Amino acid sequence: MKKGKTLCLLLSVMFIITAISGCNMNISIGSDSFVFVNDKGAEQSISAEDILNYVPTRADAMGEYCKNALSGNALYVYNAVSFAVDNGCTEIRIPDKYGYKDPGEYIKAITFYSCDSPFLEHNYTTDGTFRLTENTLFGSTSFGFTLPRNSTIFSNEKQKAYEKAKEIISSMPAQYLTDAQKMKYLYSYVAQNVKYTTAVNSYSYNTVPIYDALMTDDHETICDGFADTLLMLFNMAGIECFAVEGLNNKNTGHVVVCAKLDGQYYYFDPTNDSNVCVSGFKPGFYYAMSDKELSSYFKEESDFSNLLPVCPTNKASDLADVVAFSDDDNTVNNAKSVLLRDGAVNVYFTDAVSDSDKENFGRKLATAIGDSIVNTKANSVIGYAKH
Repeated sequence: MKKGKTLCLLLSVMFIITAISGCNMNISIGSDSFVFVNDKGAEQSISAEDILNYVPTRADAMGEYCKNALSGNALYVYNAVSFAVDNGCTEIRIPDKYGYKDPGEYIKAITFYSCDSPFLEHNYTTDGTFRLTENTLFGSTSFGFTLPRNSTIFSNEKQKAYEKAKEIISSMPAQYLTDAQKMKYLYSYVAQNVKYTTAVNSYSYNTVPIYDALMTDDHETICDGFADTLLMLFNMAGIECFAVEGLNNKNTGHVVVCAKLDGQYYYFDPTNDSNVCVSGFKPGFYYAMSDKELSSYFKEESDFSNLLPVCPTNKASDLADVVAFSDDDNTVNNAKSVLLRDGAVNVYFTDAVSDSDKENFGRKLATAIGDSIVNTKANSVIGYAKH
């Protein structure tokens, strides 16, 4: 879901006339060092060079697609956020030569980081309000902001979710060798094992979505948890991907994943597929979508307008049980076998199949199993389940 973007620029000028001795202050303010403060108040200074060259401690769970679209000071901000997240720091102070006066520039860099990394939530990152402070000390200026969700308890939960994700990857069947096989397995895992909830259904603001998705008993989370869990697993499996923030057709914040398969990008929405699974159907309706299919219910945030790759086709057929080129009896019988075995079947209909033939397919399938069935559809997939 969309980060809160209520921007509050808090300007404060500090004129210190008293002697430094006996004062508890960080003398690196205004220097080339970045200052990080954890939730216990402990500070550490890191040089600008080290920040620019910083390598995340959990790089195997992250990508760099969004980072590669940044340049200049935005890269310093992005890497500073990365360091803060890895080290449980809730406050960052950036020397003015590497920062911005415009709070929006920080929001963009933070947003891009959170779309490359599963370890910074899209929702509630700054409790709905980004506050930028400008501090001047002895003629030197630094810009500061807080990331309160990097506190110790949250950092520990993120690490636990990361360890669980590694277990999922290590337990993936050995025969799944190709990216396509890995993507189907991991997407299905998330869609079938994680449950969707919303803030209005008593979802706590003080939670880590990936922890809720993987570590709690009910595995309930918001769309952030679905997208970031899939992002983490795809990255660990060596699949290039990133998250995309935007609004759904109900004008509610939403997050999906864009991933690369066989040289082509596709969109993945495990949140919506999870909701389908709850109704007794299999996942696969929102798997490997084209940008046209995604745009039927989702609009990306403006920061992503010139960032997103072209996704002209879908690959939903990869996850479907049956691919139908017509309503012929052989294809119906294939769908019947899966339906009787699993209790549900997903059929991918090619463009050659007309709407009337799709309706006839459903009637023939119900007759073939000798029982009533229900169906649901999205994009090019129709799912059938026993009534």
